[in-house]
Amino acid sequence: MPRSWIAFWGQFCRVHEDKNLREEDKFQYLLSSLKPRTKARDIAESYPPSKGNYLKVIDHLKSRFGRKDLLIEVYIRELLALVNNKSAIKLTDLYDKLGSDLRALETLNVTTSNYAAMLYPVVESCLPAEVLKAWDRHRLNREISKDLALGKEKVVENLMTFLRHEVEGEECRILAENGFGSKMN
Repeated sequence: MPRSWIAFWGQFCRVHEDKNLREEDKFQYLLSSLKPRTKARDIAESYPPSKGNYLKVIDHLKSRFGRKDLLIEVYIRELLALVNNKSAIKLTDLYDKLGSDLRALETLNVTTSNYAAMLYPVVESCLPAEVLKAWDRHRLNREISKDLALGKEKVVENLMTFLRHEVEGEECRILAENGFGSKMN
């Protein structure tokens, strides 16, 4: 649940903040929103459904799954797992996963501009060797042509832009290689 908390709370927050709904109804909406046989559902069901218990359940769920420090750790660990798994993942999937994790961290106010020194080496380490070489050439050419180093606060953003271009290029190559009759994955 920690990884899915942001998405869950983003949706359920509308119900939680709706002044027109009674707390008993919010409790029922909460129960119906939680997947059966999960820790979050078990926690919610451990409280008798009542007006007084709704806020207790919400507080319990937030303290268990919505802790910012825990969520940040989950996403950083997922980035680190990509480093260990880089040979087994396609570039398009890697780009999508990196983007997803970085956006989740940004939602938690871990912005790349504030934490570039920590995030950049982790993200860079996720890259396959041939992409890393292309990134190094791209970065060097950019620094030479503009006579400036990539700004540290923008380096992760620039790397993700580079990866997006690599992914788009790969998708175009696949389309060209397969001709008219194939589908892209």
